[in-house]
Amino acid sequence: MENEEQPTELAVIVKDDEQFLAMLEAARKAGVLLSNMRALRAVRLRGTSAKLKRLLSDDAFSELVVYENHIEWLIPEYDEDELSASSGRPFGTRALRWLGIDETAENRGKGVKIVVLDTAIDASAPSLEGVSIQEQDLFGLGKASEKATSLHGTMVASILAGDNGVVGCVPSASILSIPVMNAAGYGSSHDVAQAIVAAVDGGAQIITMSMGFTQGDALLEMAVDYATSKGVLIVAAAGNEGSATAGESTILYPAAYKGVLAVGAVNADSLRPEFSSTGTELALVAPGVGLLADDGSDYVMFSGTSASVPCVTGSLAYLMSSKEEVSATKAAELLLENANDMGEPADDVEYGLGGVSVERALNADTPGIFDAAAADVAVVKNAAGHVESVYFTAQNRGTEEVERMTLVCTLTDALTGKTVYSEEKVFENVPVGGSVSVVLSDGEFSDKLSASVEVRSAEDFNNHNNRVRRSFEVVHPSSEK
Repeated sequence: MENEEQPTELAVIVKDDEQFLAMLEAARKAGVLLSNMRALRAVRLRGTSAKLKRLLSDDAFSELVVYENHIEWLIPEYDEDELSASSGRPFGTRALRWLGIDETAENRGKGVKIVVLDTAIDASAPSLEGVSIQEQDLFGLGKASEKATSLHGTMVASILAGDNGVVGCVPSASILSIPVMNAAGYGSSHDVAQAIVAAVDGGAQIITMSMGFTQGDALLEMAVDYATSKGVLIVAAAGNEGSATAGESTILYPAAYKGVLAVGAVNADSLRPEFSSTGTELALVAPGVGLLADDGSDYVMFSGTSASVPCVTGSLAYLMSSKEEVSATKAAELLLENANDMGEPADDVEYGLGGVSVERALNADTPGIFDAAAADVAVVKNAAGHVESVYFTAQNRGTEEVERMTLVCTLTDALTGKTVYSEEKVFENVPVGGSVSVVLSDGEFSDKLSASVEVRSAEDFNNHNNRVRRSFEVVHPSSEK
């Protein structure tokens, strides 16, 4: 039987402003009011079960959304040794080059206000000493707290804005830290929602969240909608949950919500590491394996979609400070429209629309750029690990239509060096940003293969991205035990 004298915490969302004011008054009188968010018409209550039942059963309150506030938020599981072991080649200090950010450019991110929801940031860290970082400690989790010993927020901030030792994306941006997680990486859903509202009301242009959870709730979704309605962009980690079975998703919340830019990871070979979450909600991928970061006491290697998020947030802020009158949402549109296709052609569950290309986004309005690029060789396997098909893909990454583009597709037995498949295919009138591909399926694949796609075009001003080569192993049904 329920113990009605046991203290309980609830989140309550009421139907209108009149009911919100009535709930505030009644909660104060009952001594159960913990906090409130007028923007979401939400009230946080704490008291005995008996008190809360009496309050919520009042006829003055109808159509309430009530839930227990026990959903905990977390940093996507982070273990550098575990993630890096099978993640592929690390980036080190090369992330900005991959993103297309000019690290010599002055005032990168100047005039852009970014709110970081994470653990507390150590603004005295060597890479952050010259960066504009303020803290709004809403929940007693700030740098001054005895429990604020997590390194996560500091590493995220160093990739975003580091300016000494670690070269961040936008060291001239204005950073506001609102700690929402303790040193262990946990915090309540109500706190996260309240922090989003505070960030929006405080003038944030971008909210960056290198965290998430496997389930959402009504209050968080309302907070995301509130930010979206005010033109504030939320960038969030897709998660380190790996790939799911067909038709499912492992994307965390709030990244899974509509309007949130969900960010996955790639390694320095532009391949998805096994840990990066997959799903139709995925928007973009960015460096997420072995990035140099500052944890406040040392320079370390940082992996996970947590590291990818500040890369995308920084890319957005870089665009906003480089182009006149570009909002966060417009910057996001530019990145999405000018992403470098990766994996299977066009949008897919492993890479979203592709990899961030700040350079292409900056030059989107510049006429006369012809760039026929080899995009990727993607291997599609079934649930048993058998290769079903191989996609050879190229993309028009210029700003003009390409009249004629030739794909040269080759598949070689990696052990014997024998060519087992070769084809040339011509594509005409490839639109700006468009991808074309050749699909090889139902083939007799060797145990180990080397695949390459090369693109040729007379209309091509860039010959540095004309070929991609991939190697992969094949699982044969006959080799299964």
